[in-house]
Amino acid sequence: MIFNRNIINNFKNSINLKNKKNGNNNIKLIIISIFTIVFSLFYAYENCIENTITTEDLKRPNYNEIEKELDVQVSAQGKKFNTSISIEPKVYTAKEISAIFSEISKKIEDTMLGENSSFDNITSDVVLCSSIEGYPVTIQWLSDNYEVIDENGIVHNMLFEKDESVEVVLTAILQYESYSAEYFYEVTVKSCVLNEKNYPKKISESLEFAKNNNREEEYIYLPEKIDGVPITYEKKANWDSIFVILMLGIAAIIIVIFGEKSKQKKRADIRKKALKNSYSEMVAKITLLIGAGMTMRKAWEKIVEEYQFKKFHKNIKSKAVYEEMTESMNQLKSGVSELTVYRDFGNRCDVREYMKLSSLLAQNLKKGSRELLSMLKIETQDAFEERKNQAKRYGEEAGTKLLIPMIMILLVVMVIIMYPALVNFNM
Repeated sequence: MIFNRNIINNFKNSINLKNKKNGNNNIKLIIISIFTIVFSLFYAYENCIENTITTEDLKRPNYNEIEKELDVQVSAQGKKFNTSISIEPKVYTAKEISAIFSEISKKIEDTMLGENSSFDNITSDVVLCSSIEGYPVTIQWLSDNYEVIDENGIVHNMLFEKDESVEVVLTAILQYESYSAEYFYEVTVKSCVLNEKNYPKKISESLEFAKNNNREEEYIYLPEKIDGVPITYEKKANWDSIFVILMLGIAAIIIVIFGEKSKQKKRADIRKKALKNSYSEMVAKITLLIGAGMTMRKAWEKIVEEYQFKKFHKNIKSKAVYEEMTESMNQLKSGVSELTVYRDFGNRCDVREYMKLSSLLAQNLKKGSRELLSMLKIETQDAFEERKNQAKRYGEEAGTKLLIPMIMILLVVMVIIMYPALVNFNM
């Protein structure tokens, strides 16, 4: 009992504490809950408990409204079953609908003319409405001359002569439930007055007539005048094609520019590659000639003369490094200083090894050539070592390039081997 009392006391204390904290919020919550319960009970009473059908439930919709469905529960002989009753709108009496038909016919007369001045002077389209707002009546139109006025009210008078006129009878059939009535409207269609608004339409109908007229002839003859106004014809410029051609031309220019740049870059890469391949040979020749006692200028001249002799007498291919050396030799003969020539040589080659060599040659011109031979020997050894490494890299690149053809050959071999096996397996 003591334990139970403690629990009850703790529960009461907690409730009091919550009430103090929440205050007015609990009161609001209680009011909302009560209101919800009361409203739910009232709604249940109205719709579920008090479910007697009243006269208001069986009231028909108005004339222009749609039918409504009433779900009901029917009891008979102690059994109940659910069904629905379709309550259709009220319908007019014969007298009422006759009056309504008369009202609609007058409204048709008011709206039918459209932009025309009177029924005796129809020059533009008439308004043939299929219904009148506020009336549950459908309207169907007939014409005794569809070539002049069709059932949509479109007037075809573009090919009329200047003072030509045609009388047309339009019939409006009004329909409501089982009641119907016919009203006749006599109109006189005259040739239209040519203006900016209807001019395109008149031209279109004239061209349509020219297209369908005399189809047994070889050519179409376009009208030279419409209502006395001279007409000229020109082919419409196909701007889409012009735009496409322009875009293709621009694209071609861009492709040519980038292609040329790509070719130039490729030629430059081939040239640099050739210069690197020839570097060890050229440095070795210079080292050999200087070691034999020649000056740098004499060694340079000797190498160029030997190259020119082989080029013209033995038809060897041109080599980029010796062509550059020939250019430098021509500069020396024209009076340019050796220092400038060697620097220009390195800049024209634009390869790290040649720029290093030109710097070495220029430095020795300033300080003297005592240590030039030893430095050239070191450079020759480094150049041949680099040539070996370069040859290894070329071999690795060649192996990588052969990888894709090898894979393709492998796939072909696999197909050749597996195809007969698959065919025999299916058989």
